[in-house]
Amino acid sequence: MHPEQPLTIFELRARDETARNIFEDPANLDRLGPALAGLHWEADFAFVFFRGEPGPAPAQFLAARQNLTLNHIHHLTYGQWQDGAGAAPFTVAGLTITGPDESGPEPRLIIDPGLAFGFGGHPTTRACLDCLARAVQTPPRPQSALDLGAGTGILSLAAAFLGVPRVTGVDYSHLAVAAALNNRRLNGLEDLVEFHRAPAQLFHDQPGELLLANLHLSLQEELLDLGAFNGRSRVIVSGLLPGEGERLWERLVLLGFKLADQIRTDRWITLYGFKK
Repeated sequence: MHPEQPLTIFELRARDETARNIFEDPANLDRLGPALAGLHWEADFAFVFFRGEPGPAPAQFLAARQNLTLNHIHHLTYGQWQDGAGAAPFTVAGLTITGPDESGPEPRLIIDPGLAFGFGGHPTTRACLDCLARAVQTPPRPQSALDLGAGTGILSLAAAFLGVPRVTGVDYSHLAVAAALNNRRLNGLEDLVEFHRAPAQLFHDQPGELLLANLHLSLQEELLDLGAFNGRSRVIVSGLLPGEGERLWERLVLLGFKLADQIRTDRWITLYGFKK
């Protein structure tokens, strides 16, 4: 999408759990009109994106939903929406991440975030990439990986690019999964990576020797309670404040994991561990 493309973004809040079901109905998506560009859920908040001005019909439709609150309507360009998302090319562990219209040294992974965030510039993503390179290159190499909260697919695709032959990525966001599928195509990794739009909890028992989870603490703990970390030989967890990471790792130690590395920034901690 061009940086000057105008966007209208409806910021909504769900009043109850049934609000999410509104957007599961294709007929409701059709009612939002042809300018609809995408949809993103983040906890109880939804962002509905339109190219340009969508006209009055979407606002009227959304205002009529009793279980949704329309908090604000934003008017931005695409460049303003992505500002600060870390979209400059960078290299981690020998792998260069670039946009689709940029060049860089090989090996190169192409990431187009679309309307979703997730080019890879966030410190937790970079740290996960660094740990991922170590996890994949340390024998015995994992033969499968599960990426819960895959976002635009950068970690899933990097795992496949670095040699993991079977990778599954899961995210609840429509926008993120659409971007991940497009990024899979851009990198020619259709045979190695599959993406699913679903809550991470529904895939807690999906096979994967290596588990990737760049998620907030409450969801990580819920997944742990469900058994998502059982049966894994390696784990990389991030999206956590240092105290949160230490709290989560205390529980992972009880499952037999040993800490191989940790990467700390001013705010975040990323932990990589293994189980023999």
